Amino acid sequence: MNAPFWYLSRPSRVLTLIALAAALTILAGFPLSLNMLRFRENLAWVNHTNEVLRQLSATERALLEAESSERGYLLTADATYLSTYNEWKDAIPALLSSLRGLVTDNTVQQKRVDDLSLDIKARLEELARAVQLGPQRLADVLDILKSARTTQLTPRIIQSLSQLRQTELSLLEARQASADRSGIFATISAAALFVFALISATFGIFIFEHQRTIERERQLQEVQAQLFQLSRLTSVGEMAAAIAHELNQPLAAMMNYLRGSKRLLEGISDERIDKARDALDKAASQSLRAGEVIRRLRDFITQGEITPKVENARTMVEEAVAIALRVANDHTVRVAMQFDGSVTYVLVDKIQIQQVIVNLVRNAIEAMENTVRRELTVSTRAAEDGMVIIKVADSGPGIDPSVAPKLFQPFITSKRNGTGIGLSISRTIVESHGGQMAVDPAALEGTTFYFTVRGVASEKLQSAE
Repeated sequence: MNAPFWYLSRPSRVLTLIALAAALTILAGFPLSLNMLRFRENLAWVNHTNEVLRQLSATERALLEAESSERGYLLTADATYLSTYNEWKDAIPALLSSLRGLVTDNTVQQKRVDDLSLDIKARLEELARAVQLGPQRLADVLDILKSARTTQLTPRIIQSLSQLRQTELSLLEARQASADRSGIFATISAAALFVFALISATFGIFIFEHQRTIERERQLQEVQAQLFQLSRLTSVGEMAAAIAHELNQPLAAMMNYLRGSKRLLEGISDERIDKARDALDKAASQSLRAGEVIRRLRDFITQGEITPKVENARTMVEEAVAIALRVANDHTVRVAMQFDGSVTYVLVDKIQIQQVIVNLVRNAIEAMENTVRRELTVSTRAAEDGMVIIKVADSGPGIDPSVAPKLFQPFITSKRNGTGIGLSISRTIVESHGGQMAVDPAALEGTTFYFTVRGVASEKLQSAE
């Protein structure tokens, strides 16, 4: 029969605990590594699909610009239109070549690109013949246009572009969902790794510091070993069941064990026992600290506690927009920032307000994903009662009327892969600063979100200094 853990020699106990910690780490680290790898692969495919969609949009735009410039030249004989026509016409072959290179992983899409290339080439030849005839021979140009109607090149091109885009959008949806799942699993694995490490560390400290006392009284050691083994198995089972929901319960259980162990040592006077008590106090303090971190996070979500400081409004907004653009990794959005010269400082928790701006900017970029005109405007403006208005406006399709009345409610979203909590948390942050958050009802197009924070007059800041 194998000797109980309590009766093992000290080196054996050390090796056993190290092996246990290593096993727990590997147990949580393997799925974490696997899910992180899958997440990176899925994210790469998402970026790849987005690049295909951008190339499709660029090709379509180039063809439309070439056709528009050709008509402008034929109607006005203005050489500027001819120059523009040549510029877009020459850009199309390179765009098609790049698009074909991007879809080499999909034979169906590659065939569609090849068919599209042939149709566009024929269409460009029609345009070239019309341009070559010039404005002086409009009658001949009209004959070419009539002939073009019979070839049905334009409807075929439109259909090919639509099929390519719809296929890529379907792929994007599936790949984004897969990336989201991998990200969630990676997060859960990381949380499990942290909890396992915390359990291993606390359990190790407890064993080493209390083994000395147990060894003094062999009979008491046997009883305590049995009770502790039973408690350990029970606590491990309880914590394993609660890990997916919250951390407070295992932390509370840990505190109870530490306090119970300290009570076992009361009334015993010995230098080593005093050191053991001190170690237990430190472990209990760290457990309370971890619980306090969780409590503060919970209190903030429910009560909105903040630590405001005086911050430069322009710097705060510029940093937040830069972060959002870097995360979105989309270089096709035109960004304009407008700052009111009378607004210099605001009283905010900088990190929290920047998170609100990042959320709004990322939502705006996602809303404009399938629009031709992609313009984002971020601005500040002084308001009444010493407040400052920060606006984020996009040129997207606007808000779904069915979602608009419930826009700021938790878990309400118009995005296929949205969680529905971003706007809700953002409004909680703004309201905890004494401000308000809403959608501008006067916006003529797109969507305009705005929120208010408290401003700080420059003269008041100087007088305070």
